[in-house]
Amino acid sequence: MMVKHWMEKITMCALPEMPMWEAGRLMLDHGLHALPVLEEGRVIGVLTREEALRGMYHPWETELLKPETTSRPEDLALALC
Repeated sequence: MMVKHWMEKITMCALPEMPMWEAGRLMLDHGLHALPVLEEGRVIGVLTREEALRGMYHPWETELLKPETTSRPEDLALALC
């Protein structure tokens, strides 16, 4: 059996500049355990659900952790992948 028979196609991704809460929300809303991180159409890394949760709750985090808008992050993620 080969990997290509078991893998899932990339349907959502994160961007390096995406706030951690958006990536975490995408994973939770869509039952994903990880998201590929794309830059200029190339995979540059993978963000796991555990890493997203840790990143959202760092005590020294200064980035706003909740959305200020009602935009849907999956719209952005789907458009970029």
